[in-house]
Amino acid sequence: MRYKYLIGLASILASSLSYATLGESPDSINKDIQVLNTTSSGSQNLSSAKNITATSKAQLKQQANYDQYSFITDDGITVIQYVANGNVFAIKWSGSHIPNLRQLYGAYFPAYQTSKSAYMGTSQHKVTTTIFDAGVTGIAGAFSGYALLKAELPANLTLADLK
Repeated sequence: MRYKYLIGLASILASSLSYATLGESPDSINKDIQVLNTTSSGSQNLSSAKNITATSKAQLKQQANYDQYSFITDDGITVIQYVANGNVFAIKWSGSHIPNLRQLYGAYFPAYQTSKSAYMGTSQHKVTTTIFDAGVTGIAGAFSGYALLKAELPANLTLADLK
């Protein structure tokens, strides 16, 4: 009984120490930049990071009313985070290896990690739950992935629109 209590307490403490991004405010992107060792100039914030762009160009973005933030980590992984209604609702990434998914998926990482994969092969892992969709695909040297909160997805927008 004590053992289960200690494990539960440890998992709560560990999750509170992680930096959540998916489902959090755009301010959490700054934490991703720091933890993922992203090259930036000056203070570590959205306005000064040299590898970050905030764009809202396409007509689809205007209709769906979302913003896109992107940055490149020191080891060359491109991360794109989509924000609407004050929360990150989707993340895409690509690079030579899989980034710190615990950092990017935040509070949703345990569900991703423990959910039964809808498809799992040697080069693809996809998880679909009632709350979110996530996937990782690739071969050595060329990986990509995404995570999407279904309830946070703006109207008139699909995962295919973000690809």
